[in-house]
Amino acid sequence: MLVHNHQTQLPVGRLIQGATVSPRKTPLQAKEEHPPTDDLLNSVLSWLNQGAPDWLHLRNIKSEEFERVLSKLHSLGIKPRFDWDAEMATATMRSPTKLHEYTSGWFCHQAMDVINEKLAQVGICGRPSLTHNGAAGVGVGPSAGASWEFESSVSPDQSLYLRQIDTNGRVVKVQEAPRIVLETSASQSREHIMEKVFKYLYDTDGAVHAAVICDLTNMHPLTVPRCGHKAKPFKAEIATWVPGKTGNDELDYPLDKCYHHEALGDHKVGRALTDDSGSGSDSSSESDDGPCTTSPVSGPNFDRNAREYYRINPKNPKEKQYIYRRSPEWIVLCDDLDPAIQESPIELTLDVYDILRPCSNFPNNYIEDRQISIPLGILRQELMIRVQDIRDPPETEVPALTSTRKHPSPKSHARQEPPKKKRRVRKH
Repeated sequence: MLVHNHQTQLPVGRLIQGATVSPRKTPLQAKEEHPPTDDLLNSVLSWLNQGAPDWLHLRNIKSEEFERVLSKLHSLGIKPRFDWDAEMATATMRSPTKLHEYTSGWFCHQAMDVINEKLAQVGICGRPSLTHNGAAGVGVGPSAGASWEFESSVSPDQSLYLRQIDTNGRVVKVQEAPRIVLETSASQSREHIMEKVFKYLYDTDGAVHAAVICDLTNMHPLTVPRCGHKAKPFKAEIATWVPGKTGNDELDYPLDKCYHHEALGDHKVGRALTDDSGSGSDSSSESDDGPCTTSPVSGPNFDRNAREYYRINPKNPKEKQYIYRRSPEWIVLCDDLDPAIQESPIELTLDVYDILRPCSNFPNNYIEDRQISIPLGILRQELMIRVQDIRDPPETEVPALTSTRKHPSPKSHARQEPPKKKRRVRKH
């Protein structure tokens, strides 16, 4: 497995509309002669020198060669973000922007704080909380979720991991994979980002429960007004994506080990369900409150605005797998073509079971108050400010002087010592 963390320290502020993904090669083609490491490194450096406008696909390469390229880049202070497909022997590199970094920061601070507050209020097993781990790679493969011995990996822009407190009072990770990931899509087509959501939600053996996608379009530094061009209309949308429900609670609501211990007092039990009381679904967070359009996740019939996507199960060609957008529509953060929409209050909705699982000691007991509402006002405001800064950077030139400057003399602002008192001499 590639051991480098997928981090980003690239001095690139370029944002473009989704790039087209080149066709994948077959495993037979992937066994062709591999280019030498120097050529790989030169390709990456050339891509960076050009401003990293799109994705960079490095095909038919050995993982060992790519490791050496990464090590060289790290020695130069460059820590790129990438996905690795072992079957196709392909690395896909991308250059996130300042907008990516801000969205990631918002997710692991403001959003995570809201989630942790909710978990503290409604959690019924142990003392759950989330922590963030940035763009660390998430293993995908047939045994994902059990260990980190994977050949393939995908890199989110931010990841939130579930923690508990064990009987010794130590904070421990519940699993090696994150429970929620964030992807900010700017140089990716929506088709490709939806394909990646399937990898998170299915190719980790269900370890990842939800993917939050922030989709940015049309912010290119070559189309700013000061260059004599009209800026393309910028739009930012966000949505939560989860696996489609199967109706089988063992698949839809897998269990976690019990983290209760005596120091926490009595074990909370939540709402107990019987055979005739339905599953653990919650109408407040999983309601069918809008039309559900279904689309294949790839191919000519792909619908970029569909609420539900499907793909053929790689393990069973007779089955389909589904992902579902929790909100009826994509939530609009910013839209140059409709400024009025930016005045309305908006929230991102999560479910506590996007993070938690039922306790193995109480498998039929569920949390009733499940909805987590995350305000998006700060994210919206800051994205608008940063987009404007990219389009029209602040002036850095010092204005010419029109008159002679006068400076206060050092004596005028020096510390003034109080006058010394005269010593009075007594007369005898």
